Amino acid sequence: MFEPLKNHPLVLEIRKKSDKLEDRMVFHQESHEFMKKMGELDFVSTVFETNLKDEGFLKRKWSNYEIPFLYVFENNHFYIKYHIFPPVESGDTEKAANIIHHHNNYILSSYTMFGPGYHTCQFGKEIVDNEDGTANMHLTKDFFHAKGEVNIVDSWEPHIVFNMSDTTTTLVLWSPDKKLMTDGLRNHPMIKPFKKIILNVIHALDMHKKIGVAPKDVKQYYVQDGKVIGMKESDYFGTYKEQIGEEVSNNYVQAICHFVQRMGFKNDDFVNQMLHRNDLPNAWRKWLPMLISNEPVPTLFGKEEINIPKKEIRLEDLRIAFSK
Repeated sequence: MFEPLKNHPLVLEIRKKSDKLEDRMVFHQESHEFMKKMGELDFVSTVFETNLKDEGFLKRKWSNYEIPFLYVFENNHFYIKYHIFPPVESGDTEKAANIIHHHNNYILSSYTMFGPGYHTCQFGKEIVDNEDGTANMHLTKDFFHAKGEVNIVDSWEPHIVFNMSDTTTTLVLWSPDKKLMTDGLRNHPMIKPFKKIILNVIHALDMHKKIGVAPKDVKQYYVQDGKVIGMKESDYFGTYKEQIGEEVSNNYVQAICHFVQRMGFKNDDFVNQMLHRNDLPNAWRKWLPMLISNEPVPTLFGKEEINIPKKEIRLEDLRIAFSK
């Protein structure tokens, strides 16, 4: 959990909403006004400095499975982050950044607080997986999630995000769709060593939705030749989870520093204190000086291809597949 900012007035307001409201969709809706205030420079600066003071974040070993992020707050019932989406160098915003996926029992509120935004589509929760590997789904929303807008993706609701023309940062609020007595067990140190065994029992008893965990074989979807095709989430993400190391960490820290610099972050005393640390990771030592010198931190570009047979999903192809 990440709680250094738990008593910040904006975080406190959302915590109060969470404690008060059992209906988690209403909790999200009533939190949006405070999320918008979290997009302002003063708050971003506080979050950035707080993350760098956190040893776990500072020395994080990033993987390409993740989106560059900054923690805002996390407890057993919800969490808030900044997600920093790199654009693609080709500028091809008609190409998907990922495949069709849902977030299990989590509701997601996404506030586009920096950058142009991105095109996105959402789909009905009812999915029929056919024996031939295809799936029947229906398209419900097809729109541009622009700067200043908040969008909600419900639990079990599939969606897809397309590439950005420029770095785009969203403030995201996640929470399970119900408050459960088991919520506190996710981060319990006594539970973690036995997590795999416990999940196997839950799946064997088909109790994953009741307890609030992901199904055993989560599926994601892509379009090809006018059809919707399913694949295991583990098969899609496997190659990205394996991509770790110095280069990945360097890229992710670059994206974070690029974002805060363009937001207008300026605190030379703080940055100098960080640079005087003997144990400062190389990636931070490389990019932090640019926040003092004002030399522009270059844009980090994201992947042009995704891990499916034809390496891309185009918006037009998606619309054709779902028009049938």
